Amino acid sequence: MAQRQSQARPASSSNASQIPSTFEFTKRKRWADLLINELSDAIIFVLSSNAKVWFCGRAIIELLGWRDTELIDRNFLDFVNAEDQQAFHVAFQDSLHTRKEMNAYIRMQCKNGFAVQHIPQSQVLFELKGYPLYLENETSPRCFLAVAKPYPSRNVAMLNTFLELKIEN
Repeated sequence: MAQRQSQARPASSSNASQIPSTFEFTKRKRWADLLINELSDAIIFVLSSNAKVWFCGRAIIELLGWRDTELIDRNFLDFVNAEDQQAFHVAFQDSLHTRKEMNAYIRMQCKNGFAVQHIPQSQVLFELKGYPLYLENETSPRCFLAVAKPYPSRNVAMLNTFLELKIEN
């Protein structure tokens, strides 16, 4: 019996060495697509150098009520509050010219009839971070990559709602 246990141990240890101890997500096919499409707390945008929307993440449906196809090939400023358009445009152009990261706070328009947590909203405040993508020896950017996150984040907003309800009771 002791001999059987000693024979079983090497077999199990060799099997254990073949099985990875952690799952390597990046070895999956199309892992980058999965990551981008499942991101729900932020909207990923790819803009042209004149702020035309080339790509927009699926989180746009959950956060603003728009379908990604409704934004593609339209000017990004069409979805930004009129009062925030000038500030965004200046920050966007400055980022393109300096090749540095842009950080802006903008209010984006919700689709008509869209409600967040059963409260109808027309605009949501976002923190927008982005940077232009330049290739070697090119003077104009290929595109502008941006991530828009609700500000404050959804978790903070839910915590505030909870605290407000707690204070009322």
